[in-house]
Amino acid sequence: MEQNEPSVKSIYQHNAEFVADPVKLVYGIQGTAVDSHLQHLVSMVNNAETDFSFGITLFTSAGVVTGNLISRKKYFEKFGQSFKSGFEQSFPDNDWQYIADSFAAKGTEGDDLPEGDEYECPPQFVHLDGASLLSGDGSLIMKSGILWRGKLQAVTGFTLGIIS
Repeated sequence: MEQNEPSVKSIYQHNAEFVADPVKLVYGIQGTAVDSHLQHLVSMVNNAETDFSFGITLFTSAGVVTGNLISRKKYFEKFGQSFKSGFEQSFPDNDWQYIADSFAAKGTEGDDLPEGDEYECPPQFVHLDGASLLSGDGSLIMKSGILWRGKLQAVTGFTLGIIS
């Protein structure tokens, strides 16, 4: 081994210490695969004081997703209402509002991060409403109008606007 080359043990020790720190893990390893500009756009929508959305097209390994970027809060409100409606159709004699309320509450929670308020976890998921999923050749896989949630880490590129 050359004199300037670090030992294998020291590299493993360094990596073990790095991944043992949850904040370094999120920001240093997992966060490197996320487009910080897209993450900032998602943060803007999530933190807006009023409902704010805009058209966006996301490119993923699964295909192209196009729709309106919505906040985490709005996504879980809509998801809860949709989920509740399935129960209401099957069991109309019960009050299923608590289901919608429990999902709506998830929209106000942040992504998990270690205890302490010195860190703010950037968004890890993107939420679209009125979305369509297209394959690589442009054929429609899922029709327009779906509520979609995906990992920001899985997005390989994006453009503003909706593909019609």
